[in-house]
Amino acid sequence: MPDRPEEKPQLWERLDLPRFQAMLGHPLQPVVLQQTGGDAPDTLVREWAPPEDRVAKHQGYAFQWYGMAVVWLLLSLFAGFRKRSDA
Repeated sequence: MPDRPEEKPQLWERLDLPRFQAMLGHPLQPVVLQQTGGDAPDTLVREWAPPEDRVAKHQGYAFQWYGMAVVWLLLSLFAGFRKRSDA
């Protein structure tokens, strides 16, 4: 058991109503309201873009790191097998 309580996160990816209710210490209604459709005169965003597909970005990073590892290995082998000139 930790010596101190868990820190409250600043941002939750998903709302967990029982956890939120326990954090507040007050009872909550088990519903979530979302306004949809209509041409309301407010500035609420009702059409959200789907999350970005970042697979290609992460594959690029993996290629970069593996490439650096190969270069480091080749340079290490080159430095290890190079003849020393004892002058």
